[in-house]
Amino acid sequence: MLKKIIHYLIVASLVFMFVFLLISLLKPSILEWLVEWIKTQIELLGKRNYLLAGVSALLESLPIIGTIVPGQVVLMSVWGFYGGTGLQQFIGIMIAAISGSVVSNGIWYLLWKHYGEDFFKKYGMWVGIQETELKYMKKSVNTWGPGGIILSKFHQHFRAFMPFIAGSMGLLSRKFWIYNAIASILWAATFVGIGIFFAEYYKEIIRYIQYIILGSMVAFAVYIWKFKKEAFLRYIEEKNKEIEWKYNS
Repeated sequence: MLKKIIHYLIVASLVFMFVFLLISLLKPSILEWLVEWIKTQIELLGKRNYLLAGVSALLESLPIIGTIVPGQVVLMSVWGFYGGTGLQQFIGIMIAAISGSVVSNGIWYLLWKHYGEDFFKKYGMWVGIQETELKYMKKSVNTWGPGGIILSKFHQHFRAFMPFIAGSMGLLSRKFWIYNAIASILWAATFVGIGIFFAEYYKEIIRYIQYIILGSMVAFAVYIWKFKKEAFLRYIEEKNKEIEWKYNS
């Protein structure tokens, strides 16, 4: 039953992202209308935006849900159209977002002792984290140490699972809470800053969003090919071996 729910959520997320991409490329005027509507709703919510920021940050750090629900988008919108109205709103939004992130990461770090890697064995294929991806996530922690844990907060897919990885590698509770707090503060501050910029220039951004999206895709492809080609090909090779082994067994 849970696998079916996860499957439907992921399919719905992919459909949503595809539709959003098409609208952005073909009908950006619809995006401007949508942003104006969001702006109006946020203004009507008033202080309840603090709750919205906290809940979105909490959901963003949850396994499965965190890879689907774009909490940082909600956070940027709340900051841009509400948090920017004054210092009190800024402080409130930051506290709510940081608290939601820290609590969510902490819950899943503690639950590691109960689930362990069985979670990935049961549901890994449905969330895109199987043996190969798990190995790379552990490698990043071994290579970068605290930096790997902190920077994973900015990865749309890995951020929800990093508490599991930290727990699996025996990271001491005290150290985890320190890294958790640092990552949550940096993550919230980054997207709050982006929110300020977006709220100020969203009309101009939407006007050129086709070029921004296409340019970003080309830049990412060039970066992978130029600097990460060997690592990417190695990952593909290892992933194919994993799939072949599972198919044969």
